[in-house]
Amino acid sequence: MKGIFLTAAVVGLIALSWTPTAEAADAAKGRKMSAATAPSTYAFMEARARVYNDMKIDYSGDPDVDYARTMISHLESAIALAGIATDQGEDPDLRALSEELIASRAAEIAVFRAWLAHHGS
Repeated sequence: MKGIFLTAAVVGLIALSWTPTAEAADAAKGRKMSAATAPSTYAFMEARARVYNDMKIDYSGDPDVDYARTMISHLESAIALAGIATDQGEDPDLRALSEELIASRAAEIAVFRAWLAHHGS
């Protein structure tokens, strides 16, 4: 029984460490890639991991400061996701929406940063 679990663990680790090669990407051109091998899947997975890590802020105990810091992190995450859609998406309407989102969220981040600077945080 131990052997089965060990084998499953090794296979799982190999699967987790696999990343598509340039040759695999070239071979896939002209046909629809599966969700598991699509470059956008990896980009979204990396962005999601960064989002969870970046949401870890140093809490001050001041709800206004903590709100501003958390919102900056949240908005930066939205920009990262929109960037993937802009760079890799094919639908022109969604790409345009993503570009608008990036600009508007950047403006909102500037407001929060200015507020923090004004309040000495």
